[in-house]
Amino acid sequence: MRVRRMTVRMAVPLVAAALLAGGCSGSPEPSTLPTDTPATSSMTPSPTATPEPSATRTPSAKPTKTSKPTPTPTKPKKDSLKAELYATTKAFYAAITKSAATLDIGALQRISTKDCKACAQYLTFYRSVKKRHERFTKTGAFRVSDFHVTHGYKRGSKVRSATFVIEHSKAVRVDSTGKVVGVSKPFKAKRLMQYRKEGNSWRVYSEVAQGK
Repeated sequence: MRVRRMTVRMAVPLVAAALLAGGCSGSPEPSTLPTDTPATSSMTPSPTATPEPSATRTPSAKPTKTSKPTPTPTKPKKDSLKAELYATTKAFYAAITKSAATLDIGALQRISTKDCKACAQYLTFYRSVKKRHERFTKTGAFRVSDFHVTHGYKRGSKVRSATFVIEHSKAVRVDSTGKVVGVSKPFKAKRLMQYRKEGNSWRVYSEVAQGK
């Protein structure tokens, strides 16, 4: 099943240093679910020697059948996992967008595992942007497509992974005076993302480039 293409307003530093080329040198930028009624009878005995009348029997009442409710179909487990991981991916890039727009990294921290190296690069980058009193006049837009869950993970593992194609549009960063210090170029690339289950939620564990 292919997941509908969705567009999410995103932040900039996904791929490599080229994503936000230019600007301050030396600043860290990320690389990318009846019981049956018994029969009754009546019999009247004759007071004389005449033969007794035949017993009159009341036919048994038939039980009323109760129709069973139609069970609600549920999606296969595989599709459920795919939907969950796709939602996590969307939330991750939405958090990047918020970080760029507000320089508040709280949402990005909550959707990432503490040992996610790629996530740490994003967090460091936005902290440095805020420290230098810079801001984004355009955060760019990310589009995720061709999303597929990969298999082959170990039994009992809480880590899952997926591949997808990601596209990004132009983003612009300026300094405190309004001077442009960073401009991203539109790109389209493949990604491998890993997710780890923590409690009842999936979090991003890694983000790796998969060639051009």
